[in-house]
Amino acid sequence: MTDRRSNIGVSEDTAILYAKTYHVVVNTIGIQFSGYGDAFLGVDNSSLERIATLTGGILYIVSNSDDLEKVYSEIVSNPTSCPVPVDMSLLLLIIALVLLLTDWLLGNTIYKIIP
Repeated sequence: MTDRRSNIGVSEDTAILYAKTYHVVVNTIGIQFSGYGDAFLGVDNSSLERIATLTGGILYIVSNSDDLEKVYSEIVSNPTSCPVPVDMSLLLLIIALVLLLTDWLLGNTIYKIIP
């Protein structure tokens, strides 16, 4: 959670690049106060939407604590996920070695090929 004022850390673009690289989904929540019109605590709606869109998340706008609870409940009950690449090379290597060992063992038993 942030007020989007960059006073320490990395820039917004660097954070988005990091999130995309490591498949982190960022859901953004804009808190709108009644009496202030479209003001979002110094955060513009387009930045929040950009962050959410580029990372595969959703932009939520809330105006009171009940709305905020609903948004948190929705995020928890419907997690957004990006496909995470899985390195299958070690698993496939182990399967190949098991199959080769099985072939060798069966070839030296009663299942031997008769020439």
